Amino acid sequence: MENIATRIGLTPNGFDPDHIFEANKHVTTYLKGYFSVYPNNISMLLMEHYILKISNLKLTWMNLAYISALFVDISAVLNVLIIKNINKNLVNISIVINCIWILLFPMVIVPYTDTWVLPFVSGYLLLYVLIKRENKKILLFSFFMSVCAIMAYFLKPSAIIPFFAIIIYELTRVIDRKFHLKKIDYLVFICCLLGGVGTYISGRYIINNQSVINIIPGRSVPIVHYVNIGMKGEGKYNFEDDMKMYSLEDKKDRVEYSVKEIKKTLKGYGVGGYLKFLILKQQLNTSDGTFGWLQEGNFITRKARSSLQQVYYPDGKYLDDYKYISQGIWTLGIAVLFLTMFSIGKYQSVLKLSLIGGFIFLLIFEGGRSRYLIQYLPVLLTILAISWNNFLVKLNKIADFQKDKMWS
Repeated sequence: MENIATRIGLTPNGFDPDHIFEANKHVTTYLKGYFSVYPNNISMLLMEHYILKISNLKLTWMNLAYISALFVDISAVLNVLIIKNINKNLVNISIVINCIWILLFPMVIVPYTDTWVLPFVSGYLLLYVLIKRENKKILLFSFFMSVCAIMAYFLKPSAIIPFFAIIIYELTRVIDRKFHLKKIDYLVFICCLLGGVGTYISGRYIINNQSVINIIPGRSVPIVHYVNIGMKGEGKYNFEDDMKMYSLEDKKDRVEYSVKEIKKTLKGYGVGGYLKFLILKQQLNTSDGTFGWLQEGNFITRKARSSLQQVYYPDGKYLDDYKYISQGIWTLGIAVLFLTMFSIGKYQSVLKLSLIGGFIFLLIFEGGRSRYLIQYLPVLLTILAISWNNFLVKLNKIADFQKDKMWS
């Protein structure tokens, strides 16, 4: 992966990654305003800053591409370990699935939350599986599962949804057992609570007392803003509403504007129109096998030179071939999910609940492109590995049925 990043990553990136990059070089008035409006990216800024500092690396796009590649590699290894602890017989197919993902994932060169959050999501999923195996280190795993979940939250808040799915699933099991809990169950809960609360408090303290960038208090966009833009047009980034958040200095005015726009949009849709919009948005959220590559953000600002750049860059000779292959493999993945959707299993239930939660989140908030699915790839890749054998069985049954029908 590092070699791939080297060959395709020699380029500055645009939009949010560029703002973070520039802020680590020199803070301007514009960047101060940007991080004041979008303080959620301060976590990414600090993480980038301290990793470079601790590693004694210069601030270059290539070094950031290396770091992004490392995070993706770590996530892939953790994904395979998840499968190893669920079913050792599925390790080989998990390795194949993760390798295919890496080969078809040029977003690795974009140093942003989409990729940097992945090892934390894979991490808390792996720790959950280890907890379910009732390992001797169950309390330690419980503590660090919450640590990973909150770290994921700081980088990308919606990446915590699979963790909520775990909580919901475990609560249903507690209810099924009529709240008959063992001593170890209480200890696991306490360790999870300590890990989560401790990490959150520490994270907030670091952000509030950091000296990398000074922001203007009270200028952050309200959460209702993301609901507003999530229901307009294709449900993605809206320049007009974004500029409105900059121009309205009072938080109350920003909230009132967003609420007013939501009511106006809903009235314009009507019930039927809004349902039609949600169906279209779900299609946009999940239909692209490249996960939104080159659809937004002006992420690639140079022309293709090397052979790999000819595959992934906007002016690349083989870009259409890459998109075609990615879409074909993504279609196969969707087929696996569809044919095994009713398969029941301890881990399948949690993973499917995670995906459903992610889908609902992207329908309500900003979405409209498949890039937002990247944060849930550890969930998706794990489901595919678990479901693969069952998929082949279903496929054989369909083939046998068609054969019998043809000869009858």
